[in-house]
Amino acid sequence: MFTPLLPRILRYTALSLSPLLMASSAVAAGFTDLSGDYYKGYFNGSPGYFSSNTKAFTRQDNFIAFTDPTFRAGYPNTLPNAGYVDWGFTGTPLNGVSDFFSVRWTGELQIDETGTYGFRTHSDDGIIVYLDNASIISNPSLHSPTYNTTTRSLTAGSHPFVLLYGENAGHSVALLQWQKPGDTSFSSILHQPVVPTPLRQPATQTPGPLPLLGLAAAFKTSRKLRHRLRSRLG
Repeated sequence: MFTPLLPRILRYTALSLSPLLMASSAVAAGFTDLSGDYYKGYFNGSPGYFSSNTKAFTRQDNFIAFTDPTFRAGYPNTLPNAGYVDWGFTGTPLNGVSDFFSVRWTGELQIDETGTYGFRTHSDDGIIVYLDNASIISNPSLHSPTYNTTTRSLTAGSHPFVLLYGENAGHSVALLQWQKPGDTSFSSILHQPVVPTPLRQPATQTPGPLPLLGLAAAFKTSRKLRHRLRSRLG
């Protein structure tokens, strides 16, 4: 008995080419995960509020850029409204509620380029932002719509993120933006799913030593099999 020639050639070649064909995954800059825990009640600037109270519901949010409809209608010319959407509450007990609630967003912020990043919030009322387990923006008091900015030097990779927000009464506004290296303005941070990179095409690659060794081994085995076959057939 001997192993058929073609499967052996294919096996050697596949093993040799596998490093060239293996696909990797790339993650674009932005949130790779963002979960919002919604609470009925104002957190009053205390991070402990979220661990000592029961959340109403959790939903996956693709960004942090929310307002109530009256705010959007009342300030059309003075605010970057293009980045805002209405809260759109659909879960009990926040159905239709735009006052006296709090949100804790948690997730991972993916940085694709090492450098200095600007961060900006626009909030009414209290807001606290944590990055890499350290507070980078803190304005937990009751206030009218207010901007807060900061800068941070960050390395490429994934960074744990938490944002605490609360609305007491009046307008509800929660916005988080960033200014990446080389950008001239702030933009909303969006959710970016993991996307597979294209497979490398073998036809455009210069064969390396592994494929050549694999083929050489296969043809060497082929010669031995042909010799043994001729010997058996006489």
